[in-house]
This record gives sequence, C-alpha cells and structure tokens, in this order.
Amino acid sequence: MKKLILHIGLHKTGSTAVQETLHKNRGIGLKHGLHYPAFTANFSRALCGIFGPDQHKLLVNQLSGHDTPEKFARARKATSKRLLNDLSTIAEPTTLISGEDATALPLLDVGALSRFFHSMFDEVKILAYVRPPRAHINSIIQQKIRKGERLGKLLKDPPAPLYRARLEPYYNVFGAENITVKAFAPKTLHRQCIVADVLNQMGFDDELYDKLTVDRKNDTLSWPATFYLNAINKDLPIYVDGKPNRKRERHLISNARKITGEKFALPYSYLNQGCSEYTDDIAWVEEKLGVKLSPLDIQPGEADDRPLAHFIAEKREEAFISLSRYLHDLNLQPATK
Repeated sequence: MKKLILHIGLHKTGSTAVQETLHKNRGIGLKHGLHYPAFTANFSRALCGIFGPDQHKLLVNQLSGHDTPEKFARARKATSKRLLNDLSTIAEPTTLISGEDATALPLLDVGALSRFFHSMFDEVKILAYVRPPRAHINSIIQQKIRKGERLGKLLKDPPAPLYRARLEPYYNVFGAENITVKAFAPKTLHRQCIVADVLNQMGFDDELYDKLTVDRKNDTLSWPATFYLNAINKDLPIYVDGKPNRKRERHLISNARKITGEKFALPYSYLNQGCSEYTDDIAWVEEKLGVKLSPLDIQPGEADDRPLAHFIAEKREEAFISLSRYLHDLNLQPATK
C-alpha cells in the first residue's frame, strides 16, 4: 500500500520550511518510512509545468527559452518523464510532495494531476494550510513588496485570500474525505512548528521530528526594511522590458533582513476592512472544510488601530532613523573585493 500526501501550501504558511527541511533530511526520513523525492525541494514549478496550460506565456519560461507551445511541450515531456521515473522507484509506504503553487489556478489541471499520481500510488491525500484572512493580507502585502511591488498600490487593492478558488478544485476532484485543511496559526500547530505539524498529520510520531535539522524560515521584515525595499522597487524594478533588471542586486532581500526596527504589521481597522470583502470566501472554508478561521485571526488590541494614512506617515518617519543608522554603519564597513 503506497500512499502519497500532496502538500499544496497555501502561500505564507511555512511551505518553504517544510520543503527545505524534509528534502535536506531525506536520509533520516527514509529510515522512518517517509520518502521525500530527491527530484526537488519545491515541486511548484514541476507540477505547474506538467499540468498547467499556456506555460510558455509565463515570463520564467520565456526567459528560459521555452517561449512557444512547441518548445515548452518538449520541456514538459522531459520534466514529466523525469518525475515519473523518480516516483516509480519509491519503495517506502508514505511519500510527501510539496508545492504551494499547485493551487495557482487556472494554471493547473487538477484532474490530470489526480490521474497522474493515482497511476503510481494506491492512495492520494491532500494537505493544505491557510492563514486567517487578516493575517493573510498582512503577510502577503509584505511578500509582494519583497517581490518588487509598491506599498501604496498594494494598500489600495489588498490581496484577496482566494481560499475557494485555490482549494475547491481539489475538494471537487479528490473529495472531502481526502482533503485536510488546517489554519496556519502557531498556537494550533503541533509543537508550534509547521514541520512537526505536517509530520503529525501524516501519522509520524515525534521521534522522526526530533532527529531532523529544521530549516526555520522567519521572513518578517521590519518597517524600515519595508520602506527600504519600497524605495528600491520604484527606482530599480525587478524587470525592465520583460527582462531581469541587472542593476537590481539579488542580495537586496538579504540586506533588508539586517535592517532592524519594529516588525511590519498593518492597523487592525485596515485589515478588518479588507476582510469584509471576502465574507463569502471565508464562509465557504468554514462550512465545507470545517476550518474556523476567525478565532485564530488577528484580534482587536493585537494590532495598532490608527487610521491608515496617519499610521503609515508615522512609520515612515520612524523608519528614517533606523535607515540612517543602517546606512551609516554600512558605510563604515571595510571594503571587500
């Protein structure tokens, strides 16, 4: 009996920590009957590449030279064959595959994905985590700034959770009995760790978790770091004329993480207003998937509640002090070749 757990995110729920930890610790997992394929740590690109239509239109594939249906078809075939060969050799009873972009519909054909995995595994289960809506908005805005977007634009049009759009295809294809969705909140996770919780959901005891070297990811930036990246995003966009901007250094995010200050957190009133537009989406998650999000979300009193414009203006002014100190210290560092 061979079982596959397909972990599909969602975004900003610790997926990278799960992927990096279990991929780097594959040998330990194998000794406990858990197979995390050597193919890659994050299966997002592979899954979208195999099961997603019009992949040749995506910038990442165009930059790789797979910019026509014919060229991408060859790449798709090669990826599919390699993954099939890798999975067909699995002897362990339980396999985990993780890729948060597997919910990036309509880029993915969930029916085709289901047929592909059921051809190799006796049982396929879906595991997903979702951030409560206010926490989601707060986290995704910061993530998008890291990816080159501007704070002002994001605040005017906050990113929607899209719970139903991302999860309903899996609910319909695999059935309610084969999909488990949990809220991503530290107080609800086993041992307050996403890696421990995923293993616990799969039926492994803590003996395996205790042997792992957990690759912990904490990407929360400070407000000064946020304004630093926001300014850079204006003058040095990630792409220029559809091509990577060579003037934008890859280490910018690493530098931003070094800038100390109050952690990025938006006012409660703003986050609450953003959630009011997605009540039907939230209700679907709670009704169909049985996940109660509201009690685990950011609550009144846990975040600043000043008007957004006044709040941002004050954070910007406070950030100048930290940024000035950071730039001063940076200037004093000895030059390296």
